[in-house]
Amino acid sequence: MERVLGVGGMGVVVCARHLYLDHLVAIKTLLPEAHRHKHAIARFYREARAATRLQGEHVGRVLDVDRLVDGTPCMIMEYLEGTDLRRLLKARGRLSAGVACDWILQACEALAEAHAAGIVHRDVKPSNCFLARDENGVMALKLIDFGISKMSMPGDETLTDCQMTIGTPHYMSPEQIRSGKDVDGRTDIWSLAVVLYELLTGTRPFVANSYAGLFRRIMQEPMIPLPSKVPASLARVIACCLAKDPETRFGSMAELAMALAPHARTPAQATRSRERTAHFLGIAPLPLPQHWSEQRAQCAKAVSPHAGVPDAGQHDAGRDAGSDAVSDETVATATMVTMASAGEDRSGEDCSSEDRSCDSSIIIIEDSAVSSVHCQSSL
Repeated sequence: MERVLGVGGMGVVVCARHLYLDHLVAIKTLLPEAHRHKHAIARFYREARAATRLQGEHVGRVLDVDRLVDGTPCMIMEYLEGTDLRRLLKARGRLSAGVACDWILQACEALAEAHAAGIVHRDVKPSNCFLARDENGVMALKLIDFGISKMSMPGDETLTDCQMTIGTPHYMSPEQIRSGKDVDGRTDIWSLAVVLYELLTGTRPFVANSYAGLFRRIMQEPMIPLPSKVPASLARVIACCLAKDPETRFGSMAELAMALAPHARTPAQATRSRERTAHFLGIAPLPLPQHWSEQRAQCAKAVSPHAGVPDAGQHDAGRDAGSDAVSDETVATATMVTMASAGEDRSGEDCSSEDRSCDSSIIIIEDSAVSSVHCQSSL
């Protein structure tokens, strides 16, 4: 062991050197208190199983799974040097459309490979998009943390019980709020669009003073309009991804990549990402299908892309009380969130702030939750 890379609510990641091969690896283990949560170990092994099924360059690789001398599960992963999109956004502020689309297109590759393997990530967010630097100093996005992914394989019902709400609230799609089980790849399209929106504006498309209010807005209200500096065509792409009805979003990561490619800063890289995304899904990288300019463009027109972004307070005042009620079950679930890592009720937490304090993923089962572990090396 050489040093600690990060500590989260459920685990710790350390940098270690292989004694015989003399190269660095990252080792992730669960903290003792995590064993009290019945889903923590299942989630740990789920992450390993999902990652080992994916071999693309934009997925963080898991090399092995073992147990320490005391029986604690551990995961040996590739060692990544760099930062994540959350930290990048905090350090540098919002990104240009070209740079943001470059990163999102690489995430499309990773998610296309996952979807082709029957895996839905369900927790796409800036802190799970790691920008790793290779030996030549070139940065590439790596999608990490498949701990709450949905996998199409026998025996994968542990974290997909119909009574669960799984994910990170700000990045969850309407259907994911209703049920973590009844989702497909289009929920990842929604989440990735929220990440893109955040990279472009420094804020999120839905904000509220509580999780219950946040869930209402995600399920019933339009997104906060994008500022005029965002190209109208890109704003329409994001609006399509954030359609409440999954049927009116892009049908696959390949379609999304086709729509994003013209906005990327690096045309050659964009073309490669578009072609790889299509390849993973077994389709030809053709121009956008005709229904993009017809059916899905209609949902995009419902949002004015250049209305400006008002202050957060303008979105919060008086809107929760006046909005139509979501199902009682959904709101009741949202108000029972308890973050295990902090050991305190956060159902009334102000979720409109931009300090990213509400970014932990949650698994809501009656009145309990398991927070996610995110550990990265710094720049």
